[in-house]
Amino acid sequence: MKNVIILGSPRSGKSTFAKMILKEFSNYNIIQEDVIVHAYIKSFFELCEENDEYDYISTRDITNISHNSLQIIFDYSIYSNPSLNFIFDGMNIPLEELAKYNKEDTIVLVFGYPKITIEEGLHNIRKYDTKNDWTYIEPDYRIRMLFNNCIRESKEQQEKCRELGIKFVDTSKNREQVLKDLFEWIKQKL
Repeated sequence: MKNVIILGSPRSGKSTFAKMILKEFSNYNIIQEDVIVHAYIKSFFELCEENDEYDYISTRDITNISHNSLQIIFDYSIYSNPSLNFIFDGMNIPLEELAKYNKEDTIVLVFGYPKITIEEGLHNIRKYDTKNDWTYIEPDYRIRMLFNNCIRESKEQQEKCRELGIKFVDTSKNREQVLKDLFEWIKQKL
């Protein structure tokens, strides 16, 4: 079995795909970037309140620290426990650094939606939203701003993946079918 790294734009199907793998292959362990980043942020602010010390540090600073830690956690996990299999579900490892993982023992996938409009993105969010999703409470204007940036980033990532030989998964259209087809592909590769 191989390790799997799933990165890319928010709400592009990364976590859905990771769950598809877990459902079929129960011997995988998942490392979810969102969970660890939010734990870092919560822990940091609780620690500051308890100690009555708070030098200005932003949520973005903590997020950057936690992203670096996540990469260390993933590296340590896959290299210290080669008999275990991991899925890393995240967003923020630079694509150039992914090339080191794109080898025989790891499958790297970058998800994005370079071919949708902002309105299609908003429609997709609302179509798949559940009460547990962070986008559920976000107003439409903020989702539109998010998609404006994510569509641009998806186009850049698609091109960069082409250059680096990393598999880019375009979930712009027919997301369910794209994920089903990708799942059939990955079952053969694992």
